[in-house]
Amino acid sequence: MPRARLVLPLLLLALTLLAYSNSFSGTFEGDSSPLVTADPRVAKVTAHNLALIFTQHYWYPIVDSALYRPLVTLSWMFNYAVLGNGPHAAGYHAVNLAFHLANVLLAFLLALRVFRSHFPAFFTTAIFAIHPVNVESVTNIAGRADLMAALGVLAALLLHTRANRGAFTVAGIFAAALFGLFSKESAIILPAAMLLYDVVFRSRREIPKLIPAYAAVVIAVIAMLGTRAWLLARLPIPDVPFLDNPLTGAAFWTARATALEIIWRYIALLLWPRWLSWDYSYHQIPLATFTGGLAAFAAILTLLAILAALYRRHPPIAFYGLFFFLALVPTANLFLLIGSIMAERFLYLPSIGFAACLVALASLAARHKLAAPAFLTLAVAALGARTYFRNADWTNGERLWESGVEVCPDSFKTHQGMVSYLSNHGLNLGNIDRAIAEAQKSVDIVRGLPPLEQTAVPLTALATLYLNKGEILSAARPAESASWYRQALATFHQALVPDRAYNQMRRRRELDHGRPADRIHTYGHGYLYYYLAETYRRLGMFPEAIVALEYRLKLTPLEPGLYSEIADLERVTGNRPAYVMWLWEAQAMGDSSAELQLIAAYADRDPAGCAVANSRLNRDCPAVRADLCRAVAHLDASLRDAGHPGETPSVSACPTALPR
Repeated sequence: MPRARLVLPLLLLALTLLAYSNSFSGTFEGDSSPLVTADPRVAKVTAHNLALIFTQHYWYPIVDSALYRPLVTLSWMFNYAVLGNGPHAAGYHAVNLAFHLANVLLAFLLALRVFRSHFPAFFTTAIFAIHPVNVESVTNIAGRADLMAALGVLAALLLHTRANRGAFTVAGIFAAALFGLFSKESAIILPAAMLLYDVVFRSRREIPKLIPAYAAVVIAVIAMLGTRAWLLARLPIPDVPFLDNPLTGAAFWTARATALEIIWRYIALLLWPRWLSWDYSYHQIPLATFTGGLAAFAAILTLLAILAALYRRHPPIAFYGLFFFLALVPTANLFLLIGSIMAERFLYLPSIGFAACLVALASLAARHKLAAPAFLTLAVAALGARTYFRNADWTNGERLWESGVEVCPDSFKTHQGMVSYLSNHGLNLGNIDRAIAEAQKSVDIVRGLPPLEQTAVPLTALATLYLNKGEILSAARPAESASWYRQALATFHQALVPDRAYNQMRRRRELDHGRPADRIHTYGHGYLYYYLAETYRRLGMFPEAIVALEYRLKLTPLEPGLYSEIADLERVTGNRPAYVMWLWEAQAMGDSSAELQLIAAYADRDPAGCAVANSRLNRDCPAVRADLCRAVAHLDASLRDAGHPGETPSVSACPTALPR
């Protein structure tokens, strides 16, 4: 049927484009905002940025991470700098959809090889192409990692199914494996997927011909694991936050039992994707009981046994059913606890296996030859409609955050998402109480946890909203402002407990791993100290505000504006020497406005002195040099204390102040 080979792929592409036709609007939602817009590496194509992409982790410079996905970051550079999309999301959505369309074609060709029939291959691919759980991978810009990893796996697996085992085929398998593995770690299932295909569909006589293909993939896996190990050994040791994956704090068997129950949650989502959420963090998914975990394990074991029993009678069902579980293994929290307890994007590649099993079972169960096509056509139409409406959530911030709160009301992060949305779109007397209520729900969910299992984020968000309400009322009802400021201060102080505990834990762990003390950064939630300082400022507590900003400086010591802010507070307190010292540090770190303030400060103190000559600072003046060298010495000590030795700007006038 040569015509079907052309018509059916075109029809699949048309269905996919129709389902995702409304996915190009909106902004960067969820993780895509920090990963793209806050990553300086993607803004311009330079040798330095390219080097950083391949020598830093995925979340650089936002948080420490054990993820290494340089090709995904490189693709964002392609969008941002090469295509010129910059901060405009439409171009990124288009590239995501292009990757998905490529995966649709590859999935169709693979299904043709497996089923050897156009009917099941078409409907398998159609369900995969437009299934609503995959919206988080396709319409969510940050889902590109799943798309690219799947592209590598599908391309390599499809090449592996070819009868021709020439050098070009092996080279293609190697290239596809590298592409997938350096896009997302989950592509590591490729050699197991190849083995699964060979066990189900090939004879033992063919094994010698397969050795080069397996060797190519093993080399690619070793290259990825070796590069990743080398990289992570040089970087701060990351951690998996308990609130993102509560299984990290559970007993071993409880965690695995819960992971098994989550597999059934995934299957339920695939069968009935009515309720979808962008987050399932603490405490949305309760830990499994012994009985529940045992039941989940027994049910999965039974399902695997049935699939194995179908190995001879229905090889396609056996292959795709086992492929579903195989593709889920890297993110299932069974063998390795990852950074999330559950996410719909983890179903992108496994959904191909689910779709194939659904099509095969529908065909087997149908008593009339038209029953299966009718059922599957209705299923594709319903799933496509749900995908179309789910796209509208991911391209409309308010709908996305509201859907998360509605579907997962017990997740602390869904309420945090709603707070972020309201804050980013402007707080006023009309919506700030709603934001406070959402923040309070988030705080209530994590209340009572030990400090190391918490995060300062919920309390910081709530305290910042109290501060904002005080500012909003300062004009209309100034008498009420102070009480809101005091409430903000008390809440910020509560947030300090988990934040300081986290920093101490990270420092102990880095020391235990042999990292030099002067290379260990200070860890914490920067916004906490910035807004704590603002609260102190509103209450007239300027020395306390300085202390808060000095701690914030430990977290981000290369931020020039902070030095100027501390200088301004020292000016208010009347501490002239400290004011001048911080201005010199601001100037040394690149704040160009600091020099004018220094000129004014010296001219005001000693108009006839040598500090200012021809409206410029005279660095040869003894008083100026003494102040400058004191500031450089203080800056050098501060950077060392913050884990940034050797990063003090060179000042020729003070060579002894810069020990190396």
